[in-house]
Amino acid sequence: MKQWGALRPAALMRLPSPREQADLVWALEAACLEASSPGVHSPLLAIASNLLKWLYDADVLSEEGILAWHGGRANPAGRGFRDAVKALVEWLQEADDDDDEDDDEE
Repeated sequence: MKQWGALRPAALMRLPSPREQADLVWALEAACLEASSPGVHSPLLAIASNLLKWLYDADVLSEEGILAWHGGRANPAGRGFRDAVKALVEWLQEADDDDDEDDDEE
């Protein structure tokens, strides 16, 4: 993914709304499911968390967009994808909780 870093300014930009960002994550989830076969996980699952983190770091996806996907409709067949990105989602939720606590202190 490091080799894609040069593409960031020219080819990638943040999608305007958390809903559109969630749609992108749903599309990635669907691609992982499509690449899987019964009993065999897609190789995309191995990089799913890294891919979402890279899109987050590249400002294509925001915390709100990823959490909107996670809190939205769940595809029962997509459990493997959700499991693969669980640590990233938990990290974002903790960061969101910390932000809320900081706001309450002010």
